[in-house]
Amino acid sequence: MKDINWSIQFDGISKVRSVVEFHKELLTEEIIPLIVNELLQNLSNLRSGVTKLALTCLNEMMRRLHKKIYPFSENIILTIIKKSITTSDFMQD
Repeated sequence: MKDINWSIQFDGISKVRSVVEFHKELLTEEIIPLIVNELLQNLSNLRSGVTKLALTCLNEMMRRLHKKIYPFSENIILTIIKKSITTSDFMQD
């Protein structure tokens, strides 16, 4: 997703968030790792809006997908902690 326009990234993450909220049954074991990987990559986005939305989407996934997301939880948490240590104030709030 790094080469994609930031507004397209924002829209894509918003759509994933909607699927998580309203159609979580569509999220299979094959697609969840791909989504998590893309969201984690967006934590390094220079646009704070994209980064915050990626964090929000990961939060929603953790809250709603329970057992489906559990295998990725350690990687998600470690990535967020690492990012919060090395980034600007908006991530630390």
